[in-house]
Amino acid sequence: MKRDSESPSAPPAPASPDVLAAVRLLDPFAAAFEALAAKPKSPELAADRRFDDPAWQGHPGYRALGEAYLAWSRQLHATIDALPLADRQPEQWHAAAGLLIDAMAPTNILPGNPAALRRAFDTGGASLAAGAVHALQDLLGNQGMPSTVDASGFEVGRNLAATPGEVIHRSEMFELLRYDTPGEAVHERPFLYVPPQINRYYMIDLAPGRSFVEHAVGQGFQPFVMSWRNPGPEHRGWGLDDYVGAVHEAIEVVCGGTGSEALNLAGSCTGGITAVAAASLLRARGSQRVASLTLMVTMIDTSAPTPFNLNATPEAVAMTKQLVAARGFVDGREMAGVFAWMRPNEMVWSQWVRNVLMGEKPPSFDMLAWNKDTTRLPAKMHADLLDLGTENFLAVPGRRRMQDQTLDLRAIDIPCYVIGGLSDHIAPWPTCYAAAQATRGELTFVLGNGGHIQSIIAPPGTRKAGYYLRDGKPPGDAQQWLEGASLHEGSWWPHWSAWLAARSGARVPAKRSGMRRRGAASASLGPAP
Repeated sequence: MKRDSESPSAPPAPASPDVLAAVRLLDPFAAAFEALAAKPKSPELAADRRFDDPAWQGHPGYRALGEAYLAWSRQLHATIDALPLADRQPEQWHAAAGLLIDAMAPTNILPGNPAALRRAFDTGGASLAAGAVHALQDLLGNQGMPSTVDASGFEVGRNLAATPGEVIHRSEMFELLRYDTPGEAVHERPFLYVPPQINRYYMIDLAPGRSFVEHAVGQGFQPFVMSWRNPGPEHRGWGLDDYVGAVHEAIEVVCGGTGSEALNLAGSCTGGITAVAAASLLRARGSQRVASLTLMVTMIDTSAPTPFNLNATPEAVAMTKQLVAARGFVDGREMAGVFAWMRPNEMVWSQWVRNVLMGEKPPSFDMLAWNKDTTRLPAKMHADLLDLGTENFLAVPGRRRMQDQTLDLRAIDIPCYVIGGLSDHIAPWPTCYAAAQATRGELTFVLGNGGHIQSIIAPPGTRKAGYYLRDGKPPGDAQQWLEGASLHEGSWWPHWSAWLAARSGARVPAKRSGMRRRGAASASLGPAP
């Protein structure tokens, strides 16, 4: 006798009419999903790198999720546009909505990220384990922010800040670096660079082959670079006035040591703010020490709403000043976090997805390694930068006094070379272009096709590098300038080198230039950095 399990299977019972009716209710949804999967992705979905995985096209559920997320994003901004808001409230509300929208992206969680799910299955869960370790490391060692770089392969003096040079002057606020000029002849007029106070100086001396200083030396220039002291609470009183005075001191050291009557001055970001103020005050005194000025991603006009000043209400500014003054400085990691949240999709959530959901290590990249090497900012300098955002004292003459003088950039009647970044989120390029109206000298404006740092560090050979340039006198409006500008492929460095060479004097034998031939003024205090 056979067991029941061995008996032939009975035919399945027919489905009840109620079940069939319920299934038929799903037919329209199934047809809709099939039609959705057959259609190409919307241009908006296709253009968003978060939805590059094929599942966002081929899987009806993911496809619907992505389209719904983008539709919700549009509706949220449309709702804000319909509200009766005044002054800068629309920009503030849109900025807050942008933070929420980026945080709510389905790709930020494992079920909503098909690429991360696939990797988890392919690795047997190893990617999730690695991601958990990365999340814990960031929580304990990076203030909870996802790491952007693996800096373990970089070392200052070896493959960062490795251009040969020496420290030739030291004060309480800065060291002055001079770089070796191995060629037989160099331009007679030296070149002084003022770095930002919120980062290390070697942004312009990254890995060999990508170093702006190395390029300048190769072009026959005599570069000198200031390196700011990393301040502590005892330096809380150092403000823009003090940093401008330090630039004046460095100018005298360079000119006195080389025997040159003038030099070419340059600065980037807050270093550019310091340099332009220093040059303006010198020119107003009748000094001829500065022959030309190069400004890189330097915000001049803060009248328009930008991430820098968007929420700078009088109450918020006063409270921030009070909190920072109590401690004496702003920590560089805190400022890095602020800059990251200005562009959260790229600077925060994409790093989170890579590090945690995908379980991958951050990239090893010289620019990001430099960016991680932060410094502190004195309370007074931080307060002055907040005032710049609210008072606009660079673009509007007479709103600020420094060195017992009224600051007026119209005193700058020397040639200026100004670089902005097309996608710069820290110093939007129209705020840099404002130098064309604030100064009176012959001005050349160049617009790099990258962001805040990428537009500066674009050495020859950089993939996809390019810059916009327009002949003739710059018009008053930034967008009008862009409409008449032409795109040039490659790095702007050779263009700047030719511009600076025309303003650097004749070439002289290298042994006749530099600091070493001038006795006490030339004494080396040690190798750079």
